[in-house]
Amino acid sequence: MKKVKYTKSRFAGKGFYIALALSLLAVAVATIIAISRSVTKIDTRQEMSAQSISSGAAQINNNQSDVIKSKSSDNSQKQSSSKEKESSAARETNNEAKNNAANKFFMPLNGDVIKEFSNGELVKYDTMGDWRTHDGIDISAKQSTPVKSIGDGIVCDITNDNMWGTCIVIDHKNQMKSYYCGLNETVQVKLDSTVKAGEVIGSVGTSNQLESTLPDHLHFGMKKDDAWVNPLEYIK
Repeated sequence: MKKVKYTKSRFAGKGFYIALALSLLAVAVATIIAISRSVTKIDTRQEMSAQSISSGAAQINNNQSDVIKSKSSDNSQKQSSSKEKESSAARETNNEAKNNAANKFFMPLNGDVIKEFSNGELVKYDTMGDWRTHDGIDISAKQSTPVKSIGDGIVCDITNDNMWGTCIVIDHKNQMKSYYCGLNETVQVKLDSTVKAGEVIGSVGTSNQLESTLPDHLHFGMKKDDAWVNPLEYIK
């Protein structure tokens, strides 16, 4: 029988190592791919997180900006309202000061009030023996005592009444008028003349026949809006 001779190939025994190398290479490639994908996911997540943080910060900034604008608007409105109130209060104060200055009156002479304002109530007049309203005050004073204007104004009437005697009426504006009755016939002012507070306009006389039983005095009255008022409520 013929013997067969086996010749050992030079590649024999190397196949195992080649297969192992290929397996390791495949594992390495798969690992690299897996790591690459993980890194990509991480980067994507980090980017999304950064975007979310950035968006949240922007929203917070916007909210803060809105709050600041709202507070600023509220402060501006409050300041505007406060300025309007201050301006209104200043106007009222100025108007009140003007009115007080315009209505600052003084007694026409020094003396005691011997008969008061009756405020529409009937009182007895001894001279006439009847009852009527006393629309002014009677100020005790000797004859020829100077009578002064209670405030700035214009002489709007001078009359010689049969009962009240010589009377002067002064218009003080603001619907205020003052009446001086029972004066001497000789007066120191003329119709339509301008007078100042404290200026002498006449003197106490005996021409007042309606109240002749009373001691010498000046009958003094005031009207506001054409209605008799108590002079003592307007005289300082």
